[in-house]
Amino acid sequence: MISQLTRFSLTALALIGLAGSAQALQYAEFYTDDCDVDGCQGATLFLSVQEEAGGSWLVTYTINTDNYTGDRNGFNQIGFKAITGWTTGSVLSAPAGSITDWNPVYDDPIASNSLCDTSNGDTDKVCVFGFVDITAGGDYTWTFRIDDGTL
Repeated sequence: MISQLTRFSLTALALIGLAGSAQALQYAEFYTDDCDVDGCQGATLFLSVQEEAGGSWLVTYTINTDNYTGDRNGFNQIGFKAITGWTTGSVLSAPAGSITDWNPVYDDPIASNSLCDTSNGDTDKVCVFGFVDITAGGDYTWTFRIDDGTL
């Protein structure tokens, strides 16, 4: 079961346009703490995207659930869209467990009836699935390396 929070986070991040100088390494942040009950249900979302030398991106995605009002069982998938034209990705760190539980990285949107909807083809949306128990509240952070693409 996918939470409204994960669907909101994918949608919100898909709508933001991030730009930077072509001369210097790029860095962008997205933060929201004003989600309605149909969106991220009171959680705070933070996405940091930093260009690395060699054409990769270091992405940190944190969800704070201290004020989350949805069902407090867990997240089974997360996703975002901030980089277009990426080729490969990997999860470098994940909350409460092995990073292998959250790999591989799929080029798919989050789906409500399956894990990472693979029927949509190339979407530039990063989607991963695993499980993290969120009953305790607090911050849950994933770190990704995404290769190639444009911010």
